[in-house]
Order: sequence, then structure tokens, then C-alpha cells
Amino acid sequence: TGYLLYGAVYSSGSLIEYDPSQPYDDQSITRSRNPRHLHGEGEARDRYGRPHTVLAHPDGRHVLMGGMAARVLTGGAILIYDTRTGEETVLDRDDLLADQGPYAMAALPGGDVVVGTTTGASTGGAAVATAATLYRIDWQTKTMAQQWTLDPPTRAIIDLVVPEDGLVYGLTSDNRFFVLDPARGEFVHDEEVADYGGVTGGQARRTMAIGPDGGIYVLFREAIARFEPGSFEHREIVRPGPTISAGIAIAGGRLYFACGPRLFSYDLSLVER
Repeated sequence: TGYLLYGAVYSSGSLIEYDPSQPYDDQSITRSRNPRHLHGEGEARDRYGRPHTVLAHPDGRHVLMGGMAARVLTGGAILIYDTRTGEETVLDRDDLLADQGPYAMAALPGGDVVVGTTTGASTGGAAVATAATLYRIDWQTKTMAQQWTLDPPTRAIIDLVVPEDGLVYGLTSDNRFFVLDPARGEFVHDEEVADYGGVTGGQARRTMAIGPDGGIYVLFREAIARFEPGSFEHREIVRPGPTISAGIAIAGGRLYFACGPRLFSYDLSLVER
């Protein structure tokens, strides 16, 4: 999608597009020219009014947004938006897992999308499902093709990344780091990680990112850790002192994260090889 930024809005379930090269139009999102309102409100509130994940598809033209209903209902939906034509495809809760909400997404090398879910319910609702699930969306048919469940079960899969090896690396709400081989349909690694504090992140748990060195950087409340694709080994990179509350972004060789209202960054060139 070039230099445009896409974001999701609570509780309207809106998808917005922002061009940082143009002046910011300080109006409500439905009237603003930049950011521009692309989709949302109405039925979107009960589909992904509590958005948790946004993914820029590697085809360079589609943006996916997923989440739960804003209130009461369990489960949620995924919007697939074509940034060139404005065409919208909605995978509703009946097309996915009715009682589980999309919580994290990552694209596989062939273009299929892997989704991690949460069993939690929106405000005023009650959880029904007992085990969060990973499932694969076939990009050609836009349908759910496969699904996998961790054993023992977990309440939520909070983030996913897919590095060059094509494996799916993920983190759960109960501090488990796992690796799925989607070609074999098997989990090849699953461990509890307790050395860096609890998992962190807000409503959209963006806590994992692939660095320029190919390593997977993960935010925890007390420290930043680096996980090695292939060997699955991990080590502490830095402890900033204040509690890490949100993130993650890597740009210009620096890793950006938040500690409450303060924005921090770490120079990844300092990481020992």
C-alpha cells in the first residue's frame, strides 16, 4: 500500500486511511479528508466494533481488519478491503468461528492468512469457547481452510509473525511461545516464557516484529527479547526500566515501543550477533 497508513477505530469498526504526506484534517473520522473513512459503523459495530488486528496483505493492495463485536456478542469478523477498487469482502462470524474473535493475523509466503483467536467476549457478554484457535484463510477462495488448537488450550493468541522460514511464530495470553509448521499442520515448539515479565500490549496486541537481522523481537512488560527462527532460542536484549505497555514498530534500524505515555526506541545495531 505504499506510504499510506491504515488503522482501525473502536467502537465503530471503522477502517481509515491516512496519507502522512498530506495535511491532517482535524475533523471527525466520517467527515475528515485525511485520514479518510473507508468502512465502518452500522453492522460493522457487531462484526469488528472492537478491532484487534490489521494486516497489510503482501499483494500490496488489500488490507484486512479483524476483531470482535463492540458489545455483548461473542466472536467477530474479518474485513478484506481492496485499496485500489474499494471492494469490500466480509468474512462474518458464521464464515469463521462463531464464538471466537480474530485477535492476530499474519500472511504465509503463498498469500494465505493465518488468524489467531481469542475466546473472550465483548463488554456485557460471556465467553462460550474454551480454547483459542489458529486457522488458515485460503486467499483464493476467502474461506477458512484449516484450523489448529494448542494443547493444553489457551485463552487467546495475541500475536503472530511469519519469517523467511515460513513457520508461524506466536505468543499467547498466558506467556507461551509457540511455533506452527503450517505445511505439516503440526506445532513444532511450545514453551512458557517467564524470564521477561508478563505479556503486554493494549487492545491490539502488537508485540512481535521481525528485525532487519531476521530475528524476532518480542515485547514483554519488563524486557525486550530476541527469538531465533529455526532454533527457537531466545535471550534478553534490554530492560528499559519502566513497564513496557505497547508497541511494536521497527523503522530505520530502531525498535519503537511505549511505556505508558512515553515513546521509547532502541538501536538494534547494539544487539550482539
